[in-house]
Amino acid sequence: MLDWIALDDLSPAGYSPPDSSQYLYEAAFHLVSAAKDYLSNLTGEDIHSNLSTLVTDCRQFLILEVKEAEEKRVKHSLDARQDKQRRERESYNQWCSDRKKQPLPPLNQKFTDYLKPIVLVAINTGMRRGELFNLEWHDIDLKEKLLTVAGKGAKSGNTRHIPLNEVAFDVLQAWRSQASGYGLVFSNPNTGKRFDNIQTAWESLLRDSTLLYKEGHPLHFRFHDLRHTFASRLVMRGASLYDVKDLLGHVSFETTQKYAHLAPEHKAKVVALLN
Repeated sequence: MLDWIALDDLSPAGYSPPDSSQYLYEAAFHLVSAAKDYLSNLTGEDIHSNLSTLVTDCRQFLILEVKEAEEKRVKHSLDARQDKQRRERESYNQWCSDRKKQPLPPLNQKFTDYLKPIVLVAINTGMRRGELFNLEWHDIDLKEKLLTVAGKGAKSGNTRHIPLNEVAFDVLQAWRSQASGYGLVFSNPNTGKRFDNIQTAWESLLRDSTLLYKEGHPLHFRFHDLRHTFASRLVMRGASLYDVKDLLGHVSFETTQKYAHLAPEHKAKVVALLN
């Protein structure tokens, strides 16, 4: 009955995870074991009549827990990446100074480049990657702490408005102070034009986080997962699915309903099966 929870799924044959990411596997194994213990307390009738719900809940709770752990590692690596860039710039400028060559500007501002701010804005607004690439400064009202995703730059084609939380506001305010303040919010530093992708920088960040896994691997972490984390946290803290739908820009409510199992009232209903 419980064969669908396969511990081997988390550790493919012939694969040994890096030591620094071993804790992710250990956390996943503990979660799966806990899920098995929980289900073993249910009667056969309970499991049979609620199997679909139980399977979905256990799988989703496992995935969410691992994704949140990965997100923390990504944030840590963003800080480490900036520290490394500053050290390298200081070393290069010292080399230039010793040879009486023109140094590059020091990296003493809050952000060394676009990657940290774009990732933090994604985590705190739930915006799609393409929407971030299309975002312009006139779409952001820092006074009202409101961001507008213009219909022309949205996947759905519909305009929506996203209130800025403290983290998103602070990031955008700091980024604006060191950017041009007009045109694209995040532009390619080499061309000044719209990004086509940031895959190279993203994969480098994941590699530094020891989170670079091939697509299809249980720990494959995509930029799009930042959007899922945003939605999941809102629902788990009591936000209505209708509000989440509007914030994410979903055309269909059915798309948003995949987060319904995370709502507190839904979890209470599941636990009530033991009554």
